Amino acid sequence: MSPRPKGPDFSEYTGPRKRAAPIKARPAFGRTFWGKAFVRVVEEIGDKPRVSRGRTYARSGQVLALDIKPGIATAEVQGSQLQPFVSTLRIDTLDQSDIDDIITKIRRVPGSLAALVSGAIPDMLAAQLVPEGPSAFRFDCTCPDDGWPCKHAAAVAYLTAERIDTDPMQLLVLRGVDLDDLIGEWKTRAP
Repeated sequence: MSPRPKGPDFSEYTGPRKRAAPIKARPAFGRTFWGKAFVRVVEEIGDKPRVSRGRTYARSGQVLALDIKPGIATAEVQGSQLQPFVSTLRIDTLDQSDIDDIITKIRRVPGSLAALVSGAIPDMLAAQLVPEGPSAFRFDCTCPDDGWPCKHAAAVAYLTAERIDTDPMQLLVLRGVDLDDLIGEWKTRAP
């Protein structure tokens, strides 16, 4: 058997630095239909040990800030170095055919537009909104770990799921769907 190629030297890193004012430990991620769907994809496609460490980082407050915009969730994650790493999770935004499918489904089910306006996403939109498979997520991080995803990026994915749990409309934002635009298109297609 040939020797394994030598990878990066992480011996100088002893573990994550504790935040000065850690946030309260978090319960399980993926408590809602939407959060569970998001976590399921991350756990299916990611390197299991790194994903597990990412979950621990997310629970222990190592993620300093999380920003969700169309197609990207970005955060600073405190690792073992003095400066936090910048980690990103990219997801494709929906194209017009997906938006058309959403509008068609909303038209067919009475009350679904009212649910969206009130901040609830009907489960029937899962096919358009829940990213699936390894190509769904693209992770990046400024850390030296070349794993996919690294623990810092996995922590970002878990906190994104947590944000989706508390505010499902963040999934629409992440997928590039503006609710006002969706309502406008729904109105212009009125029968």
